[in-house]
Parts: sequence; structure tokens; C-alpha cells
Amino acid sequence: MRVWIEGTNEQRIVDLIRRQEKLPKAQQDTLNLCQALSTKSWVGYVDDTLICCWGLIPPTIMANTAYLWLYTTPAVTEQWFPFVRHSQRQIEVMLREYPTITGHCLADAERSIRWVRWLGGAFKERDSQGRMPFVIRNMQKEAA
Repeated sequence: MRVWIEGTNEQRIVDLIRRQEKLPKAQQDTLNLCQALSTKSWVGYVDDTLICCWGLIPPTIMANTAYLWLYTTPAVTEQWFPFVRHSQRQIEVMLREYPTITGHCLADAERSIRWVRWLGGAFKERDSQGRMPFVIRNMQKEAA
């Protein structure tokens, strides 16, 4: 099994996903917007199968915090262990550039919540829209 990650700043993520699955227009628009706002975005593969894509959206160009977005394809279910293992390596890289990473999970997305906690994320209370905001911090950089 070959696991690999690559930057996607030159490729449209939606085009990569559409090779494997049909995406509704609203999801395509959301992913295109997320990628356009991201300073960096990546895709993850197991063998030749796209399993996920993600990116970081800072509120300003000089910010030391960023919003993490993630899209997983249905194939991630079969490749959960490599996905989780490589996530830890990637979060370390992201936290070097942005010592505080924020985001949210839907309150009923148990696997997403477990994944964020495994990455060191702490959750706030569920909001009125059923989202649970989280924060992941680079404690070493904050202590310095």
C-alpha cells in the first residue's frame, strides 16, 4: 500500500474528486470556495485512490491562526488507519505555520470528533446549528 500527500494549489480539488464520485453542485461550490480561500491545500491518496483533501484558511494574510477544512471521500472508510496515521504528521506541519488551528464538526459526526480529539483538539459547546467548534494548538510554540 502506498500512501501519499501532495499540495493542490495548482489543481482544482473538485476535478480530482469528480474522477471518483459524483458531487452535488452545492458541494462543488463549497469546495471551490474553500480551496480559493486557502493559503495551502492538499490531497491524500492510498495507492491511486483519493481519500481526502483539506486546507487552511487564515482570517488575514498575517494571521497566526487558520481554519481547517476537510473533505473525505467514501474511500476513507476502507483506509481509515492510514488516514488517521498521516493526519498526525500533517497537523504537526500545519501547526508550525499556524500555532492555532480552528474549525468545527457537526455534533453527530462521531468519527470526525474522535479524529479531531486524536489530533489534540479541544471542543467548545455545541452551537445552535448543531456544530461543535474546536481548537488545536501548538503548545510548544505558545510556550516559547
